[in-house]
Parts: sequence; C-alpha cells; structure tokens
Amino acid sequence: MLSQFPQTKRDIQEFASNLVQSVIDGDMSPLLIQVQLSAFENVIGEVKKNAAFKEAALNEAMKYGTKSFEAFNANVQVKEVGVKYDYSLCCHPQYEKICSEIEFLTEKKKSFEKYLQSLSEPIDFIDPESGEMCKIHPPIKTSTTAVTITINK
Repeated sequence: MLSQFPQTKRDIQEFASNLVQSVIDGDMSPLLIQVQLSAFENVIGEVKKNAAFKEAALNEAMKYGTKSFEAFNANVQVKEVGVKYDYSLCCHPQYEKICSEIEFLTEKKKSFEKYLQSLSEPIDFIDPESGEMCKIHPPIKTSTTAVTITINK
C-alpha cells in the first residue's frame, strides 16, 4: 500500500520538491494538497499510536536479535523510550515544599501575564517593595497567518 512512497532521504526531498513545484506550477491545488497532507498526518498518528501495530513492529524487530540494525534503508533501534518517574509516593518533605512553591509561583506568573496582556499602552508603576517608579510596557505580541486544516467526520 505504501510501496510508492520514498524511502531514502534523497527520494523524500525529491518527492517533496516535486509536490511543491506542482503546486507552484498550478498543476495541483495548494489547498487540496494541504488537506491531503493533514489527512495523511492523521493516518500516520493513528497507526503509530495503535497498540497492536506497535507490538507487531516490536515483535518483528526483535527477530533481528540485536538492539540496532539496518532494514529497509533505515537504521532501526529497539530501546527504552518515554521513561517517566512518579514522585508522588516519595514523601520527601523538601521536594513537596519545592513543588508547592513552584505551583504557587506558576499561578502568580500566569496572573501577572494575563494582567500584562490587558495593557494597551505603557503605564507608570510604583514598586510597592522599593518605592521606585518605572514604566510598564505591554508584552510584544507576534503571530503568523497560516492555513489550518481540521478534517471533518
């Protein structure tokens, strides 16, 4: 089913360049290609997160008898990924205090950021701790205009 897709870095680059050139030349609709690429990204995501697929791929890789090997013009590795630690049962009082302080400061920071976002022009501010006056400026907002795609049901 996927045998027509490129498998080398060079072939991938060439495939992508040809696709872009077809759009630039007016042979293909850029919106259609954008929708198709988004759909294929979703297909890839669904396949890669499927537990049965992951197990089948791991089982096949294990048949090679080594942790790293070459197959289908790619380096394949069998290794631990997504290692996570759960600290909730450690009961270390200093660690728990640090976590509490971080949570408090994170919320305080979010509150300040929301306030700063509400500013439309610079304002004078007197620091209650030092008594110094300074000018507070609104944050600089940047964005990019882009086409986004949501695949319908």
